[in-house]
Amino acid sequence: MGVIHDIDNPISERFFDVDRAERTATVFSAAAIIPRKNTLALVDAVAELAANGIDCRLRLAGSVDDAIYVQRVRERIQRSRLEQNVCLLGRINTERIRRELSAASVFALASLEENSPMGIEEAMAAGVPVVTSNRCGMPYMVRDGESGFLVNPNDPKDIAYRIGQLLNSDELRRSMGMKGREIALDRFHPAKVARRTYDVYLRAVGNAHY
Repeated sequence: MGVIHDIDNPISERFFDVDRAERTATVFSAAAIIPRKNTLALVDAVAELAANGIDCRLRLAGSVDDAIYVQRVRERIQRSRLEQNVCLLGRINTERIRRELSAASVFALASLEENSPMGIEEAMAAGVPVVTSNRCGMPYMVRDGESGFLVNPNDPKDIAYRIGQLLNSDELRRSMGMKGREIALDRFHPAKVARRTYDVYLRAVGNAHY
C-alpha cells in the first residue's frame, strides 16, 4: 500500500530576511488579475472598509493579460471612487515583492481556486499576516485565527471585516505575523523542504524490495 508524504514547496531564503517597515493601513496582494484570482472581491472589500471609515491602500501586483477582466477591475475602482486607494502595480520582480511585503500591513488573496500559492508562503515568511480564502489548498497553509484569517471569497463584507480587524490592531498583526513566520520557517524554508524530501527518499529506499 502506498504512503503519501506532504511536502510543501520551498521559497527563496530572501523572504525570511525582509526588514519590516510597515506603511499605515496597506494591503498587498500578488496574483494575476484574472477571474480565478477574484481581484474584484478585494476591490469591493476596500470599498466596504472605506464605507465603514477605514481608509486603507490596496496594492495589487500581478500580470494584466486578461484585458476584459482588468477593465472590469478599473471600472469598479472608478465607480467606487477608489482611485486613491487601489494601485495596480503590474508584474513585479522578486526584489519589488520583498519591498512590498516589507511595507504591507496585511497580505490578501481571495482566489476561488488555488493549490499552494507561493504568495502566501512569501508573506508568512516575511511576517505579514494573511487573509485568504477558506477553500482548496489555502486552509492547509493558514491557521485561521492564528497566522491569519480564512474568509468566504464570495463575500467582500467578510473579507473587509477580517482585514479591518488586522488594520485596527497592532498587536493582532504582530502576533499573527510572528506565528506565520514560525510556520513558514518550519514548512517552507528550503533547508527544511530539502531535509524532508531527503528523508522520504531514504525511507523509500529502505523499504524497497529487490
